[in-house]
Amino acid sequence: MTGKRSVYDVIPTRDLDKMCRLQEEAVELENQAFILQARAQEIRTKAEDIITAYRVRVEKLGWGACRAEAEAENMRSWYCDPLPGQGVRA
Repeated sequence: MTGKRSVYDVIPTRDLDKMCRLQEEAVELENQAFILQARAQEIRTKAEDIITAYRVRVEKLGWGACRAEAEAENMRSWYCDPLPGQGVRA
């Protein structure tokens, strides 16, 4: 034997095919993970944008006014969209 020997020469075709499919699946999962990481970062950015908007409102209107507005909104939410089993209160 004059050529280089490779471990792949002793692996049956069936197992080589299985290895190929596993490697393709791994690449696909890595691509999905990349997409999910990008979506997660987008969601984090949206959450930070909400926080920033409220910080600006507090600076502009004052903490007390913003707190009163939040409490009023919470009351409307509980009345119009109660948690399951609570029912609408009149």
